[in-house]
Amino acid sequence: MRVLNLTFFHFKLMIKNNYFVTLLFTTTISILLLQYVVMYSQGDSLGNLIWLRSGIFGMYSVVITSIGLIGFQRRQQTLMYL
Repeated sequence: MRVLNLTFFHFKLMIKNNYFVTLLFTTTISILLLQYVVMYSQGDSLGNLIWLRSGIFGMYSVVITSIGLIGFQRRQQTLMYL
């Protein structure tokens, strides 16, 4: 139960920051469109995995960006003010 509480807490903090929400949607939509163009140009059928891959890539980009920002703020010594 503690893991769910911590996950919900971090999710609320992420949703409050508009940058991460925008990053999630823009990366997910951009990789979706890129996959669509590649599949269309090769004549492949659009499978159900296109949504799954796009969602995974979007969440991956948000996590990697937030990890980088935390390290950057730690180096600037402004992390304690969050």
